[in-house]
Amino acid sequence: MRGKLKNNGSEKTRKSIGAVSTRIIGLQQLNQSTTLPCIGLNQKSKHIVVITPGFPADEQDTACIPALHVFALALAQVPNINLTILALHYPKAKYNYKWNEIQVHTLGGSTKIMKPFLWRRAMRKFNVINSEMPVDIIHSFWLSECSFIGNRLATRYKIGHVTTVMGQDALPRNIYAKLLGLTKMRLVCVSEFQRGIFKINYGIDADVIPWGIAAGRAKSDKTIDIIGVGSLTKLKNFSLFVDVIQKIRETRKIGVAIVGSGPEEEILRRQIKRLGLEDTIKLKGRLSHEQTLEAISRARILLHTSRYESFGMIFPEALQSETMVVSFKTGCYFPSANWKTAESVEDFAEKCIALLESGFAPEKNPFTIEKTVKQYLELYDR
Repeated sequence: MRGKLKNNGSEKTRKSIGAVSTRIIGLQQLNQSTTLPCIGLNQKSKHIVVITPGFPADEQDTACIPALHVFALALAQVPNINLTILALHYPKAKYNYKWNEIQVHTLGGSTKIMKPFLWRRAMRKFNVINSEMPVDIIHSFWLSECSFIGNRLATRYKIGHVTTVMGQDALPRNIYAKLLGLTKMRLVCVSEFQRGIFKINYGIDADVIPWGIAAGRAKSDKTIDIIGVGSLTKLKNFSLFVDVIQKIRETRKIGVAIVGSGPEEEILRRQIKRLGLEDTIKLKGRLSHEQTLEAISRARILLHTSRYESFGMIFPEALQSETMVVSFKTGCYFPSANWKTAESVEDFAEKCIALLESGFAPEKNPFTIEKTVKQYLELYDR
C-alpha cells in the first residue's frame, strides 16, 4: 500500500520538472537497533499523532510506506516523545495494535462515497486519543484527506499541525490543495526538487526536510550489472528502461533485473521479447522491502527512468549499498561521482557504460534519519 493520490500531472508540470534545479541536504534509513542518543535530550514532553493513509500491519510488513515507518520508529525513540498513529485505509480492518511499541489505530478505510463517514470516525477516534493523553502536534502525511482531517482537528483543538507533501500531491489538480488554506499551513516537502514543483503549481514556498535512511548494511557481491526497481506503471517509464538496455546491449553483454509488478507488466514482457532481450532482462516480480534492498545491494547500477520522484528513497538506499545511479534530475538528486543524470536513450546508455567502467567512488551517504528527526522536532517547536 503506497497511498498515492491519482494524478497524471499537467503539461505545465512536465515541462517544469526538467527546469527545477535541485539543492539537497541530507541521506540515510533505520533498522530497529538504531538509537538516537544525541537527539531530544532536552526535549519537552510531546504527544504527536500521525495521520496517514496506511501503516504497516505488523513488524514484517516492510513494504508499506517505508519512509514513514522508518521515520516513526526513529521519532518514537526520542526521549519524552509519545507517538500515536491513526491509519485511515490500511490495514483494512478496524482495530488497535502495537507496532514496535508504537500505538496504532486503524479505521478500516471506505469507498469514495462513504468518505465523510470515515472522516467522522477519524475525528471521534482522535477525541478519544486526546482525552487519554492531550495531543500537542498533529502530523499528517500527504496533502490529501489526511491533511484535511488534520486541519479540522487542529482548528477545533487549537493545536499545531504539520503536513508533509509526499509525492504526486504536489502536482496540479489536487482538490485538497484547493479546499485547504495552504498559506496558513505548515507544509513540508521532501526535496528541493519537489518544493520547486509545488511552488510552480500552488505558489507556496514550503519547508524542505529530506527523508533519512538507516545505517549501512553489509556489502554484497555485485552479481547484477543494472537493476530497475518500482511499480510497473506508465509513471515509472520502464519502456525507456528497456530501450536503454537494448542500446547498451549493442556494445556489451550485461545482466539486468527489474524488481516490481504492476499494470504495465505484460506490455513490458512483450517489449522485452520483441527486442530479443529475454536472456538479458529478468523480471523478478514484487519483493518485500528487505528483499528489494538486498537485490539493489547486488547491483552495480540502479537505472531509474521515472521523470518524477518527490524524493526517491530508492536513490539513497542504492548509494548506501555502493550501487551507482543513473536517472533524470529528479527527487533528492545531488552532484556525485556515483550519480549521473541523463535525458535521452543514448545519454542514459552512455552514462551507464561509463559507470560500469569506472566503478563506485567511496563517499558518505548524506541523508541520515537523525537529521530528519532533528529537523522535524525543530519544526514541531515553532
